[in-house]
Amino acid sequence: DANVELFIIADQTSVVFQLELSEEYSSTVNIGDSLNVSINSSWVVSNIISIGKIAQASSDGLGSTVSVVVKPVENSGEFLLGSTAIGEFSLGIQKDVLTLPRGAYLTTGSQRYVYVINDGQAVKTAVSFGDIQNNTVQILSGLTQGDEVIVSGYQNFISEQLISVKTTSMKGEK
Repeated sequence: DANVELFIIADQTSVVFQLELSEEYSSTVNIGDSLNVSINSSWVVSNIISIGKIAQASSDGLGSTVSVVVKPVENSGEFLLGSTAIGEFSLGIQKDVLTLPRGAYLTTGSQRYVYVINDGQAVKTAVSFGDIQNNTVQILSGLTQGDEVIVSGYQNFISEQLISVKTTSMKGEK
């Protein structure tokens, strides 16, 4: 057939990555800013060359994002067309914040709670989240430093407000 696309010639010397950045943070980045980009299990220093002006629904449907295009500072030529790239934007530093490791126990539908352990019992406790970065979730309210929480899945006791907890000691064991 006429006009059938047989192949695409890609110039690997001019690689760029198109990333999504949450709309709320779009004013904190500028053209020329550096960031690390993870591609094919390695990190590449890149610079922002373009920031989108129009927000779109994010791929997870929970907010809006703007497109940020970045270009590697050094191009090894080993990037494959269509590879997944993850950018690590520096949006500022927050000190003295309370965080938990990200996990299924932190979100069950629209519920935001954890089970706080105290004296052999765990109490279902409402929490509110702040920033979520990589595998860390900022806790804005509901917990204090030193609280112990259950980090396994809650599916077996999700409807309970109070549960008994059996703890075992690992002290002295090798």
